Amino acid sequence: MAVARPRIVVGAVLAAAAAAVGLPLATQNSGGPKQAAGTFATVGRGVVDKTVGGVGHVTTLTGAALLSVPSTFSSSAGAGGTGVGSSASTGTSPATTTGTSSTAAATAGSTPAPADAVFPTVTGYVSRLFVHPGEKVSAGQPVASISDGGASVGAVLQARNELATARLELAQKRTHDILLGPPPTPAELAAGQQAIVTAKTTLRDLAASPTPAEVAAARSELARTVAELHSSRASPAAIKAAELAVTTAQQNLQTLTGTPDPAELAAAQLEVANAVLGQASLSPEPTPAESAAAQAAVTAAQLKLNQLISPPPAVVSAAQGELAKAELDLQALLATRHGTGLSALRAAVVAARSRLAHLRPTEAVFATAQSEVRRARADLAVLRQRGAPASAIDQALAGLKVVVSRQRLGLAKQLTGQLTVRARASGTVTSMLTTAGAAADPATPLMRVQDLGNLVVALELSEFDVAHVRVGELTRVSVDALGGRQVKGRVIDVSPIGTEVGGVVNFPITIALKTAGGGVRPGMSVSARIVTRIRRNVIRIPSTAVSGGDRPTVKVRRPSGTLTRRPVELGLEGPSLVEVRSGLQAGDRVLVPAGGGE
Repeated sequence: MAVARPRIVVGAVLAAAAAAVGLPLATQNSGGPKQAAGTFATVGRGVVDKTVGGVGHVTTLTGAALLSVPSTFSSSAGAGGTGVGSSASTGTSPATTTGTSSTAAATAGSTPAPADAVFPTVTGYVSRLFVHPGEKVSAGQPVASISDGGASVGAVLQARNELATARLELAQKRTHDILLGPPPTPAELAAGQQAIVTAKTTLRDLAASPTPAEVAAARSELARTVAELHSSRASPAAIKAAELAVTTAQQNLQTLTGTPDPAELAAAQLEVANAVLGQASLSPEPTPAESAAAQAAVTAAQLKLNQLISPPPAVVSAAQGELAKAELDLQALLATRHGTGLSALRAAVVAARSRLAHLRPTEAVFATAQSEVRRARADLAVLRQRGAPASAIDQALAGLKVVVSRQRLGLAKQLTGQLTVRARASGTVTSMLTTAGAAADPATPLMRVQDLGNLVVALELSEFDVAHVRVGELTRVSVDALGGRQVKGRVIDVSPIGTEVGGVVNFPITIALKTAGGGVRPGMSVSARIVTRIRRNVIRIPSTAVSGGDRPTVKVRRPSGTLTRRPVELGLEGPSLVEVRSGLQAGDRVLVPAGGGE
């Protein structure tokens, strides 16, 4: 296996690295056989690991995540409040809290905000702040109050009024439905009962059998009135014939004086063209009879066309005369249909027919009388329903209104309770992002409450390094501000989505610190090394002691002091140490060249 190794290493650095892993180093002897320049390291057993890492910063577990806040709210933060990235914050700003995969939640049209930010759930302005930076709070503890100008209180009062109205309406429908009208008066009840009696009497009279003499007299009276009516006016057939004559005369006059029918005009023109064509198609020497016939056809066709385009005045005058005569005849017939005498005769015919129908009623008349009885009874029942309780359906609807009004009141009270902003989780107030009197809305954070007991490191790895990192791998974190103090950690999140900056793709990584304490605070810069592979209790030597490229070898010092080159099989290679699987044993002394190689 080919192993790439640096060729230039300062001797002092190698010595420090070897000492850090417990390898004793031997200096070059001044006497004895001539030796190559460098130091000797004693081969021993220990740990070899391979790491990747980079530079990041300390933040809280919730601070490493971002929320997607609509920009329509965040851009309307009131004066006096500060943005999420305010300099008053002791934690990390949104521009740097990209340590977890939740960074992808910040989409176009939105502004990222830390997940540990405290937001109000209503719109208004900050009336009071109950906490200050550095104060520890518990989950659910009130941290601020919001004023909405009395809108929530007004909503509660309105909901209470609606509930009271709904309850009153339900009580009324259970006793008396106002939609059915006031209770009936005794006179109305008496009139309804009398209508039933009258309808029953009429039905009983229709059911009684008349005498033959009564039937004969009624028929005779009907025949007489009908005859008198017919003799006093023109028959309908005569009137219809007169109306038809007027319509026909109007159509004839319209045909003569109006615009010729396009179809008839085209037919006449075609007939003239055919006649002219027939005359032109005669033989060169036609007989007199043929010439006369062809000329007659042309003349007749042309005459017909001329009459369509411009009819003779005599024909038009005759048509007008026929129309005037038809209209006079119709008016004369219609004159016999009007007048008080005709009205009286018609009334007499109706009365005679009614008397005959009552003497020998048809099924339709009898059915009508029965329906009158039913209608009178229904009217009395409706009259008695006035003032009664509402129907079961109406009462159920009124009860549903009470339920809905009660729910609205509960919602209004809940919204009123949301005027008090409470901490979502326990922690320490690390920054105030607003002040009393500033505008507040559900997208403008008021403060940050961070859990300082659960610190994490947020850093970014290249696309080459992140391929070797897995969740749960151990990490060594060096805190720059504390003189390089080492803190152990473990990878808890590897973002599946990278971010491209300047053509370089990096992936956010989150590392949880174990018992940080000792002055480690959010925002501090750190160097982190993630252990991607580790081998324990293996033969190991400094990487710079190996040479040979694809066929690695080391120079081993014999007991006599001379050097011999020995091939070795390498295993896992770390930053400064490499595993030797075969070729060396514990206690051997190998040369570490002063220049990093031969």
